[in-house]
Amino acid sequence: MSQGENRLHTPRTEEEAATYLQDRFEECVLDRKPIHGLAAKGFQSYIRAYATYSKEVKDIFKDERNMYVFA
Repeated sequence: MSQGENRLHTPRTEEEAATYLQDRFEECVLDRKPIHGLAAKGFQSYIRAYATYSKEVKDIFKDERNMYVFA
């Protein structure tokens, strides 16, 4: 499905809805330089915070069965 078709497609599942929403967020961020800069800083902040997590917490994120996101 092309990007234009994806915009017109009505999501039928939670996974499709999440993917649709993710795509719209990405378009918004990529199309607007100020928002893109803020998103980059936010991601950098997240990565730095992750480095401070305990081993026990990091282990939760390493096990893909504990992740509730779709690739």
